[in-house]
Amino acid sequence: MRLLKKCGVITLVFSGLMLTGSLTEASAKVVVIVNKSNPKSGIEKSVLKRIYLGKQTKWDNGEKVSRFDLPKDNKKRQEFSTFFLEKSVQDMESHWISEAVIGGKAAPEIVGSTQLVIEKVAGDPGAIGYIDEADLDGSVKQVSIMEYGFWFLD
Repeated sequence: MRLLKKCGVITLVFSGLMLTGSLTEASAKVVVIVNKSNPKSGIEKSVLKRIYLGKQTKWDNGEKVSRFDLPKDNKKRQEFSTFFLEKSVQDMESHWISEAVIGGKAAPEIVGSTQLVIEKVAGDPGAIGYIDEADLDGSVKQVSIMEYGFWFLD
């Protein structure tokens, strides 16, 4: 029994290290952004998933959330979907087909480039999107993501 507990702890620690490595790897590539007027400086990963799955449509202050996505063949979208939403781009496409048919919900607006995401987010107080970290400028605000009680992507 004692050995099982030790193995469980080692596995948990190793899994945590692997997760942290994934977070660090993704943080150098994709950042989540909101409009500068949004009071949020960070959001939980579970909330981000709810927003992009259409399950949460308003911010805490009542402002309608506007979601922006990159095209399905864009590498940043693939990274965002895999890491933050824990779904493949194909799974997200299927989700939105189902939501449109069953629930009448609309998928996030797809825009052609990270520059267009920045422009859309900068122009809409309720907007959220994601971009390549290298494209981040002062017209939008990066938000930190919290998972398992820890803030990542500061």
